[in-house]
Amino acid sequence: MYLSPGAKRSEFKISLHQSGDWRIAFDLKYAGVLKKLGTWSGNRCYEQIRRPTGGHDVGFTRGTRIFFASSELRSIAEQWVPTNGEVIQNVPAPPAGDVRVVDLVYTNAQSPLTEVEWLRSWQAQKIANWRLRNGETVWLVHFCWSAATESVEREAEWFRMNLHQARKLDNRADINSSSIQSRIMIAGVNKDMWFSVIDAAAS
Repeated sequence: MYLSPGAKRSEFKISLHQSGDWRIAFDLKYAGVLKKLGTWSGNRCYEQIRRPTGGHDVGFTRGTRIFFASSELRSIAEQWVPTNGEVIQNVPAPPAGDVRVVDLVYTNAQSPLTEVEWLRSWQAQKIANWRLRNGETVWLVHFCWSAATESVEREAEWFRMNLHQARKLDNRADINSSSIQSRIMIAGVNKDMWFSVIDAAAS
C-alpha cells in the first residue's frame, strides 16, 4: 500500500509492504535532485520500521492514521486534477474546532467484530476497502475525533513557532509565513515509534 499527499507525490511516499517492511522514502528522481544540491546524502528511505505485531484489537493493525485539523485547512488556488481515470473520494472537512481522522486499517480472520460492528463502535464511515491475496482486508475509513484536537493543533503551532529552524531540502523559494497557502511538512518517528508526517499551515 502506497500513500502520498497529492501535492508531494513526486517527492516522497509512505509504503506498507506485505513483508512487514514499512517505510517513508524520497522518490528516486527527487532523491537525485537533493543529492545534486548537496542537501541529502543519506539513504532515500529516511524512516523505516517493522509492521507492529500488537497493541491493537485482535485481528486489527492500524497502518496509517491521518489527522485533518480544522485549524490547518486552507482554500487553495490550484485544484488537483486526476489523470488516467483516477478516482477522487471526497471526505468532509471537520466542524470548526474539530479533527477529521482517516485511518488505514488491516483486518484478518481473527477479528471478532463484523464490519458493521467495528465501524459503528468507531462511529466511522467507510471510504473504501480491498481484499488482499493473503486473506487480510485493508480499509480506509474516516471519523471525527474531538479529543485529538488540542494535541494536533498544539503540535502544528509548535512547527509554526519554529519555522525559522526548518531545513530546506530543495531549491524552491523560502516559505512565506504571511501566505495562507504556504505550508511546512515535517516527517519522522514519534515517541510511540509511529511514522509521523506533519503538514502544517505556515500562517
